[in-house]
Amino acid sequence: MTNILSIALLGILALCSGCIKNTMPHPDKLTYPPLIYNPPLPERIELSNGMTVFLLPDHHLPRIEVTALIRTGSAYDPADRAGLAVVTGTLLRTGGTKTISPETFDAQIDACGAHIDVAVNAEDTVATLWTLSEDFNTIFPLFAAMLMEPAFDSAKLSLAKNNLSQSLRQIPDAPQQFASREFKKILYANNPRGNLPTIASVQRITHSDIKNFHSLYFNPCNIYLGISGDFSKENILATLHNTFSVWRKSSLRIPALPTPLSPRETELYQVQKDLPQTTIIAGHLAPAKSDADYCAFQILDYIIGSGGFSSRLMSQIRTARGLAYSVGSFYRASIDYGVFAMYCSTKSSSTYEALELLRSVISTIANNPPTEEEITQAKDALINNFIFSCESPQQILMQHMMIAFDNLPSDFYSTMPQRLQAVTQNDIQRVAHKWLKPDAMTILILGNAHKFDTPPPSLSNIPVQFISSDILSE
Repeated sequence: MTNILSIALLGILALCSGCIKNTMPHPDKLTYPPLIYNPPLPERIELSNGMTVFLLPDHHLPRIEVTALIRTGSAYDPADRAGLAVVTGTLLRTGGTKTISPETFDAQIDACGAHIDVAVNAEDTVATLWTLSEDFNTIFPLFAAMLMEPAFDSAKLSLAKNNLSQSLRQIPDAPQQFASREFKKILYANNPRGNLPTIASVQRITHSDIKNFHSLYFNPCNIYLGISGDFSKENILATLHNTFSVWRKSSLRIPALPTPLSPRETELYQVQKDLPQTTIIAGHLAPAKSDADYCAFQILDYIIGSGGFSSRLMSQIRTARGLAYSVGSFYRASIDYGVFAMYCSTKSSSTYEALELLRSVISTIANNPPTEEEITQAKDALINNFIFSCESPQQILMQHMMIAFDNLPSDFYSTMPQRLQAVTQNDIQRVAHKWLKPDAMTILILGNAHKFDTPPPSLSNIPVQFISSDILSE
């Protein structure tokens, strides 16, 4: 009896699976409603001392987040003090204030389960605070004092310099990180963005350097402050006015950084290091955020290499040729310039073969334009990633702070999905012709030249410039 029931049950399941198979569409045929991006608008307020404040109340959770965006970073380091911005940022967080020791500062934060951090980038510095709403009046004064009157404790300064120096010593042992540093240095030659820290430059930094750097760049007119979370506007404005009223505005205006220059022809640099694999980075300048081609180039970059396994670099260099495990591209845009680069890790004996394929992909894409399928996949991925990267109130707030910071149109981010969706195949082909420069690239090769393959004719006439890294100079 049991066997008969089992057979009957299997028959029913088989019939049901057949019905499901006939009625369920293939995953590729599924359609979804369009994602709606309609974020709330924060309120922008100017304090009497010149600080720009953005407020976005959100009462779903009993917490408050604060972000201070400061117009300074490692690109503003003095030529002989590279690393100064990073050390200053570290000391802001770890060095205490004029009235609170480093240990007491940390203890008060820990007692409330709050979090304060400082991150230094090339062209901006970001200080962040996370706390429960009930502890805001305890933690925010610490955050404000950190920005206004840091103590830069001498013992913490020595520790910060030593930690940064130790981090620099480890970079040559990480090939991708090492190659990225050296590529940045040659891409930004004769530009402040290429002034990268060395052990020697870090050890030259003094307590006086840090105080002067802070005094120059950390003033209310140079700071955008964003606050989101569970607060009332009246109470938060009163707190801001009471806290920052003693911080005087400065008449100093921070000069704009010079725009990097592109090479007129391909420049090939090599860093010799006995490694089993070669790391290659090849790139050039690209559209700025403010450029009309910004959205089209994002899609082009996705199709070329940042789209993972669906990208042309991955399919041609890894899947078809088996020459690389890691291969792709990236596109980073600032307000007045962008950078597009391709990267690849390959065995030493296929170095030039892989490099030639990198150049071939961007040489041919203008004449072998992306298909509608490639474009649709890129648009869907970019729009989805964009929308889901702006879910929290603080992420939305940061968008508006960056709009003010970069002086972009007020709808720059809110219209991003529509602008990406509007890009056509002709737009991408035009942008590829205009911006991709296979014959005017900066190329960095890190590896053992004694084991490289022979360069093809298209590369054999390009002189190789052998360079030595200065990162470990003392």
